Amino acid sequence: MLNTAMSIRARLNWVLLVTFVVALGVASALTYFSMRNEVTAEVQTMAELQMATGQAIRRYTSEHVREQLLKDSTQFHPAAVPSFSANTMMGYLREKYPEYSYRELALNPMNPDNLAQGWEADAVRTFRSDEQRTELSTVSGWGISETLRLARPLRATPACLVCHGAPTAAPLTVRARYGIENGYYWKVGEVVGAQVVTINMKVARARVNQAVLRVTWTSLGLFVLFFVGLNVALRRTVIMPIQTTGEAWRRKASQDELTGLPNRRHFTERLEELLAQARSGSKPLAVLALDVDHFKRVNDSLGHAAGDEVLRELGRRLHMSSKRMDVPGRIGGEEFAVILPECSYDDAMAFAEVLRAAIAGTAFEPVGEVTASIGVASWRPGETAAHLLHRADVAMYRAKSDGRNRVRGDALAQAASPQAAAQAAAQPAASGQAEKLPT
Repeated sequence: MLNTAMSIRARLNWVLLVTFVVALGVASALTYFSMRNEVTAEVQTMAELQMATGQAIRRYTSEHVREQLLKDSTQFHPAAVPSFSANTMMGYLREKYPEYSYRELALNPMNPDNLAQGWEADAVRTFRSDEQRTELSTVSGWGISETLRLARPLRATPACLVCHGAPTAAPLTVRARYGIENGYYWKVGEVVGAQVVTINMKVARARVNQAVLRVTWTSLGLFVLFFVGLNVALRRTVIMPIQTTGEAWRRKASQDELTGLPNRRHFTERLEELLAQARSGSKPLAVLALDVDHFKRVNDSLGHAAGDEVLRELGRRLHMSSKRMDVPGRIGGEEFAVILPECSYDDAMAFAEVLRAAIAGTAFEPVGEVTASIGVASWRPGETAAHLLHRADVAMYRAKSDGRNRVRGDALAQAASPQAAAQAAAQPAASGQAEKLPT
């Protein structure tokens, strides 16, 4: 009945969730592409404005500054060079708007800093091979790393040849500054370089992302309100009346009724889960197998009620002694086990000895002194949960055969661990007294 109610609720939630996801995806996609086209057009306009600004600076330098500064035969003035003025002035602008960049570059410049490379050099060659092309624009990258580049050709004019013609015709100050190796023999009308505007579209794309996020969060908020309201109504009218019964059945299926610890089935499931985590993380894991010594004597001499009390108290002590990550469980009549995640073999042996001493050191009401034999096994790569638990059982039975009230580890692991061997040797040798029942 509970499963039916949960199934109806789950199906309705799935229908709502799928509908919402589809609607949200369509709304977000429409918002994204609409805003993307809008900001791309804005960035393109800004690139053209940057290009026009650079060309205006270049024109002003050519018409009003260049000629006067070149008359000075004693000193070269970089401001006489249109590309220098444009690059410098636009560089000042970039200090305020770092996402915008303007450069004038050439394949054969006098100033090595203005050498066209990479995409800029390819653009110049494209303009040379196609005389009709007057502009080249590309967008590279994706998202906030997207970059727009706009390039226009730079053609040599008669004024350019004053400095960039034959070296012998260039002003002495130019030759003194740049030498006679590069930047000469330009021809009128020849494409010698390009004006390049580069815009990092991070800010523009951030606007797109913010718009999409606003739509997403607003839609998500409305959906959550509707979703929560519907589920509250379902819970009150359908789920809650049968939930109590369902929880009780689930507890009965996974919990030992007497001790409150996980039963064998649930314990085995947790062992499988923790083994999977150990495999994926290459972490250690150990298992303790614990059996109450001479438990049959307790039942025979004091009755099953006393035996149940022993088991109940032992379960409580196991729970109190275990760490948060540990999983104690009752897997049989007087048989218990503990999973120790991320615990090495030596640490597991030490914990088992502390546990053994804690059990033997405090009397059990109404029985008196009770002892337990404990077996320890650590997980080996490739081993199954069943085999690991079996090795712990084998070690526990060895503790029984060695006199009870002691800890024994997996034979191979104990042989490889001097620390564990020393602990085993230090345990009480005479178990008869420790196992004696009260009269």
